[in-house]
Amino acid sequence: MRIAIGGISHEALTFTPGRTTLADFRVLRGPEVLEFPGVAQAVETLRFEPVPTLLGLSRCPYGIVEEATYRALRDELTDRIRRAGRLDGVCLVLHGAMLVEGVGSGETDQVRAVREVVGHGVPIAVRLDPHGTLTEEFARLTDTWAAYRTAPHEDQAETLAGRSASSPAAFARVSSRGACSCASRSSCPGRRRPPTWSRCGPCSRRRGASRRTRGFSTPR
Repeated sequence: MRIAIGGISHEALTFTPGRTTLADFRVLRGPEVLEFPGVAQAVETLRFEPVPTLLGLSRCPYGIVEEATYRALRDELTDRIRRAGRLDGVCLVLHGAMLVEGVGSGETDQVRAVREVVGHGVPIAVRLDPHGTLTEEFARLTDTWAAYRTAPHEDQAETLAGRSASSPAAFARVSSRGACSCASRSSCPGRRRPPTWSRCGPCSRRRGASRRTRGFSTPR
């Protein structure tokens, strides 16, 4: 199973007068992405073939991302995914609170661009920070996501390895059912609205998930 790994991660502070530019990003390309915490652990544990693309990690938090900087990184990310060949899944390393000049939600725009490249038959999983602000379009375009459960984020590697990257079985489940882990998506009581966690709200409550780990906001 071939899973592409990449993404652009930034937390924006709208009241900061400065702008985040390319100089504020640490950009990992190709094999360098494999050095990111959790990737090696995921590959060893889940036995998939990683397809490293591009990973942009900003000085965080800081100002809104300059549009030209974002578009340059996004276009390189999608080009690398496009040239990767056949993929069984995509794992995006995002923050959840990136704003871009002239674009708005950087997370929504990223998953929109990646979805256009891979089509609707390839699952997209996302790793997030727990206080991301997500849109309904983001929820429709992605298949599953998960966030850190600790602050400071001591579980970065665990989150990427055991949740966002997921397992071959989980990707197969996502492909057939969507983000909810109900046995039948058609009968899921939460299927009519975007999930706020990697499974729908009703499923999370049945499994005893805490409010802390369910809480993503989905602006309408």
